[in-house]
Amino acid sequence: MKNDKHPLLSICIPTFNRGEILEQTIRSYLNNKEFDDTVEIIISDNASTDNTQEICKSFIQENKNIKYYRNKENIRERNFICVLNYATGEYLKLTNDWICADEKSLRYIKATIRENIKQRKPIFFTNDYIYTKKKNSIIECENLDHYVQAISTFVTSSNCFGVWKEQWDNIKNKDKYIYTMLPHVDWSYQIVSQHNGCILYDTTILFPIGVNKLGKRSGYNWFQIHLDYYYRIMQPYVENKYITSQTLKQDKLYLLEHFKSELIKIYTLIPKQNWQFDTKRTFKYLWKYYYNIPIFYFYILTYPFWGSYFSIKYILRKILPPSFINKIKKLYK
Repeated sequence: MKNDKHPLLSICIPTFNRGEILEQTIRSYLNNKEFDDTVEIIISDNASTDNTQEICKSFIQENKNIKYYRNKENIRERNFICVLNYATGEYLKLTNDWICADEKSLRYIKATIRENIKQRKPIFFTNDYIYTKKKNSIIECENLDHYVQAISTFVTSSNCFGVWKEQWDNIKNKDKYIYTMLPHVDWSYQIVSQHNGCILYDTTILFPIGVNKLGKRSGYNWFQIHLDYYYRIMQPYVENKYITSQTLKQDKLYLLEHFKSELIKIYTLIPKQNWQFDTKRTFKYLWKYYYNIPIFYFYILTYPFWGSYFSIKYILRKILPPSFINKIKKLYK
């Protein structure tokens, strides 16, 4: 039963040293006509050393539905748990500090929550991340196996996580997979397996704010997190028959194809610009999960070729005059 004293929606934003970007995000919500008393913003500051605290304090003085909390020290991904614990809404939506819902999207989120508030079936807003036959699809998953088939690796995006307040309170061992940087993956698996399925709303609801100011993406080993840790979290659910071996196999094949661009980056000489993740031990992680899958060897043999191709293409563009390159392009039109 809905408690009218509680907001309908809590937008939960963990943040660290992105004061300027966070300010833009908050202002975008304040200018949103759908941001009313049914919505609260919860900000959990992971001991930022920039001006995040000053910016947030200026907002909370004039806006009662914006709440700011600050950790005494940087607790890394445990901050996800903090920001969700602080929330008081019926539905808790975890988001990054550099994205925001516009008026149409916020109206859609609130309407969807109201539509499901009595039944309380788990719902996730997957932001058009997953590949469906038609845009704006609503996918009803009957169980965890179906959920994994639908969302696959996109469950690793914290922007896809949301939960009813009481279901959040009932999640066990919330910090079990903190070290993986993906605790929300296990939370999602727990929720879906305990409540016999979920509904995915795969429409774009979040838009980047100040994304050009984020700088380079780095800070962890890409394949350790998105491959090794991802499957490490999934494994107990496979062993307990919540996820079938066939779904696991198909998911592995999908990831091998999905990470094609990341694998090619390893073999190219092209400057990685904003993509500067650690890629050490990549082959070790790949071998662990793909040594018995024949197509894996095809990929390993062809990726160096494509890496060389893009490297040569990049170098030629740097040393050849633009007029010559344009003439070559015309020949192949």
